Amino acid sequence: MSTTARWLPPIIDSSEYADWDKFLEEIYRIFKRDFLEGDTLSYRSAPVIINSDLERGKEKTFWHLTHRTEKGKKWGKRKIRDVSRAERLPWIRPVIANSGEKDILDFDFFEGQGTVRSYLWLKKWNFVVILESQNQSYLLVTAYHLDHNRQVQQLEDKFNHRIT
Repeated sequence: MSTTARWLPPIIDSSEYADWDKFLEEIYRIFKRDFLEGDTLSYRSAPVIINSDLERGKEKTFWHLTHRTEKGKKWGKRKIRDVSRAERLPWIRPVIANSGEKDILDFDFFEGQGTVRSYLWLKKWNFVVILESQNQSYLLVTAYHLDHNRQVQQLEDKFNHRIT
């Protein structure tokens, strides 16, 4: 959809970059600005944290925000670049900061592994941010564009079975 909420920045169009590496460096600059430098981001009055362990020279959370896991019988699991996920990286901080806005469905879901995750779903734009409650903070788990009907249905199911 072309129009977005007034507080939501534009996506970063990957086609405007000569190659994936240049695009990746630009969105890493935004990631650093939004999650490593400056003011602490809060959600429900608790700080939002990331997994800052390094992998290939960047924080693990960064890779979760720019790549998806693909499963296959021949190769098992592997990370592949996810352009639509990466292009929307600038949306993550504003979605968390504006979680009370009417455009965001903010709900908790009890996951099978015994954890509670918070979902910030921009349903109109098929985008979700997932946070996990950890002691006195929230871990930014991932965020992605819902580009398959199956993903939308799974999120609908979680919303319908949310913690109330």
